[in-house]
Amino acid sequence: MAESKKNNPLFIILGIIAIIVVIVLMYPRFVTKTTMVETEAVEENIDPVTGQAVEDDMTMDNSADDIEVQDADDSAVVQETNVIGEEDTASTEEASEYTSSFATEPVSPLLPVQTVGSDDAPIKVLEYSSLTCGHCGAFHNTTYKELKEKYIDTGEVQMVFRELPLNKPALDASMILRCMPEDKYVSFMTLLFESQDSWAYDSNYLTSLRQNAKLAGMTDSDFDACLENKELEAALLEQAKTAEKWNIRSTPSFVVNNGQAVLTGNQPLSRFEEAFGDIK
Repeated sequence: MAESKKNNPLFIILGIIAIIVVIVLMYPRFVTKTTMVETEAVEENIDPVTGQAVEDDMTMDNSADDIEVQDADDSAVVQETNVIGEEDTASTEEASEYTSSFATEPVSPLLPVQTVGSDDAPIKVLEYSSLTCGHCGAFHNTTYKELKEKYIDTGEVQMVFRELPLNKPALDASMILRCMPEDKYVSFMTLLFESQDSWAYDSNYLTSLRQNAKLAGMTDSDFDACLENKELEAALLEQAKTAEKWNIRSTPSFVVNNGQAVLTGNQPLSRFEEAFGDIK
């Protein structure tokens, strides 16, 4: 009788159907459990097959302090480390803390406001420049002289200078500039821009920078002490963040009357005159 049941086609069909039912019922539970294991493995950055930790190539390396800044000519890009600071630079709101009265308040007591022109001038132009920026040098050697003769010396415009160092030589030069007596700031800045080709792009730039400082009356000991002044370095880097208030990421850049106009690059005098005309 048992043998006849085994050979009965109906019995065989019923057995197959029972197996299929079991598979259908168990499969969702199996898939769910497997998916949960794989999901947990992904969240913990673990290979679900080997159980070993794996490296996530999409993870951002937040330890890097490199920041990319550029000369006003888009073809010239400079990448430096630990110059302007971390990549998450100050937002507009944060930057406003450092510029409570446009350019009349210093960021730090170590960085007194440096100006040329009358405090009563109706137009104030805040310049962000880097001492190794070729376009900044070109501006100071050409357009600035025209601007000074026609508008600054006549009392219509006051220039306010702020350093925005794009690289280590520019940062070192900015520190030496700030260690000069206040009444020598503009003359030494002019010297550095005029002699830019002889020091700014040399791997031994400190030798030439030291020589220029000596010409301005700085001793070797004062030169070395200035470059070791970490508080001054920090103040310059903090000041650089204020450029974010006007979304400035290149040099030279010019902020006219607290942002009524913002010019970028080595602009001709006519472009400044257009901006002044819009304000008047």
